[in-house]
Amino acid sequence: MGFVTALVGVSPKECPFDDLMKIYAEVARKIELPPGGPDEESQPGIEVVLRQTVEERAEAYDETAVREWLHAEIGRSRVESLAFRRAAVLFMEAVLDKNYDREELLGAYLRGERIGSSELAELRIREAIDDSNAFRYLRSLVQVLRALDLPGVVLLFDEMDRVMSLTVRRKKAIGDNLRQMIDHCGQSTLPSLLWTYAVPPEFMTTVVPEYPALEQRLKGAARFSKVSVLQPIIDLDHVPLQPSELFERIGWRLLELYQVGYDITFNTEIQHDNIHSLAVELGENQLESGTRRTFVKSVVHLLGQQHREKEKRLSESEVRSVASRSAEEVPALEGEEVF
Repeated sequence: MGFVTALVGVSPKECPFDDLMKIYAEVARKIELPPGGPDEESQPGIEVVLRQTVEERAEAYDETAVREWLHAEIGRSRVESLAFRRAAVLFMEAVLDKNYDREELLGAYLRGERIGSSELAELRIREAIDDSNAFRYLRSLVQVLRALDLPGVVLLFDEMDRVMSLTVRRKKAIGDNLRQMIDHCGQSTLPSLLWTYAVPPEFMTTVVPEYPALEQRLKGAARFSKVSVLQPIIDLDHVPLQPSELFERIGWRLLELYQVGYDITFNTEIQHDNIHSLAVELGENQLESGTRRTFVKSVVHLLGQQHREKEKRLSESEVRSVASRSAEEVPALEGEEVF
């Protein structure tokens, strides 16, 4: 849909959520436009997004009009950090001028790297990114991307290492930063932003209750659903589908992806029947080993087999064989719950 996205792995050591400078730098490094096709490799980085955006506009319009757009619209857009806005405009102007040295310098600045004060002074950028303004720069990054007429921004934070062992001070900082993000998402300071933060279930019972302001924002009367669309928490352990129904829908998506990836067309009726049978087998008959990971591996194995050999509907015994073989090959992760 044209959204720019960033998937950030949050880690207490390398990228902690209580260190907004590192969070900003990681978002700036990971943000990317959607690929143009299945064969196009990902090219993340705020400088890549800005370069590609201004180059596409320069191809579509007269260069003089693009420069006017940069100064009259982007240069005057509503962005909290004037220094960030100026750096983004100067970077895109350097792309048009093919001034690679200035482009490299400004790209480093936008990624959150340390730049000498004398170099910034020459560019009339009067502020450097540091711990005190990193959150404002993160908001400014989102605001600039929205000013470029992109549909919106998706920031996905995935907690790689659990924060339970952190000090009280660091946990409180994480809670404060989460509260700020939630508050700004409900205001115009973060326009067209979808922000998610994946945490283990115990985060909600051991960390959140310590900070009433955060708990008030996350506490809801009902689970996220069509009738409760403002619920801020999506509990992945409670989906409104039976296991076999969920498996079947996942299987259909995998079928579509496989066909795109290998540029082939399966007999949809045959493969839907196979996926349905496999979903029922793992979701109902083998519930003790029917994890999502096992099902995904089963479907991938099935589609690979159907691709290499002649397509056919699997018999009951063949379905059980595929399911049991995949279950044996996919051991449960530590702490993983079977549903």
